[in-house]
Amino acid sequence: MAAPESEAEVPEVEVKFRRDLGLRDIVMIGLGPTIGTTIFLLVGPGYALAGPALVLAFGLSFVVTIFTAMAYAELSSAFPETGGGYLWVKTAFREPVGFLGGWLGWFGHCVVCGFYLIAFPLYLVRFAQPWTGVLPYEGWLVKGLSVAILAIFIYVNYRGTKSTGHSSSVVTIGLVALVSVYVVAGLAWVFRNPGSLANFVPFLPSGAYHPLVLILMSMGLTFIVFEGYEIIAQTAEEVRHPEKNIPRANWITLSIATTI
Repeated sequence: MAAPESEAEVPEVEVKFRRDLGLRDIVMIGLGPTIGTTIFLLVGPGYALAGPALVLAFGLSFVVTIFTAMAYAELSSAFPETGGGYLWVKTAFREPVGFLGGWLGWFGHCVVCGFYLIAFPLYLVRFAQPWTGVLPYEGWLVKGLSVAILAIFIYVNYRGTKSTGHSSSVVTIGLVALVSVYVVAGLAWVFRNPGSLANFVPFLPSGAYHPLVLILMSMGLTFIVFEGYEIIAQTAEEVRHPEKNIPRANWITLSIATTI
């Protein structure tokens, strides 16, 4: 039985995104989450596990990340379309592997976004405690700020990729300035108090587990610090000259994050 004429004449519609993002925009998009709540909140628990050897853990994580980031750079250049890892898995494997990969990726992003939404207000409230004291209903205050931040960024993303890129630039510049203040103040304090370097001895951690196990545990806890390249891959279809800009953005993001 032939299909109705109205169905046969419906053309296939292909949706494409505008390539509005340049190199600076995607560097900022990748760098913001990399030096944001992850560095502010995860360095403490990482130090509790590995002690001074957390420096070694970050260096090892950077080496591991290089191999993953190179794969992301190559695949993003070869498939400059939206979807990132989901698109590559779907292209390489039969169903339901692609389907499962997409949903697992989506779930991972939900977990990370939830971490960001809770971590920033929590850090803000605790940071202000010397001046404000312990606030009543602190837990509800953190949750309320999280919902407000979520609403702001939903609106920014609703406005489009260009607005997202611009807002990411503003947020990332602010974060870099804030972290730079910490770095300069810390280095100045160490120069005035050289005896503080004794805190690096012993360098390797000690505890219920072997030092190597504790270093590996701290690597697993803090590895999210290096996730910027994965976010950059998600923007491939909206980047100008992705074959050049995405690899460059990956290396710039990872280098800055590791240095900080």
